[in-house]
Amino acid sequence: MKSDTLVAGVPPPQSEVNETEDRANRRRKISDRLAYLATVEDGWFDGRGVALDKAGLLWLERQMTNHYIGTDLPLPFLFPT
Repeated sequence: MKSDTLVAGVPPPQSEVNETEDRANRRRKISDRLAYLATVEDGWFDGRGVALDKAGLLWLERQMTNHYIGTDLPLPFLFPT
């Protein structure tokens, strides 16, 4: 049986397991980056940068988890500004 082979050059559909793993990987990457940003202290930018608000970072993580993780958009670059 050839159900697991390519038909006319079209790959088989992505399984739910792979989709779940991809979402978990994307969630972990965003969570790790935001956790790092939470460690930034006052003075981080030539003595002038202000530490990021922890509650704001938690809000951002929830919003990205709820509205961004499941999309096909590339992960954003997250930097303190």
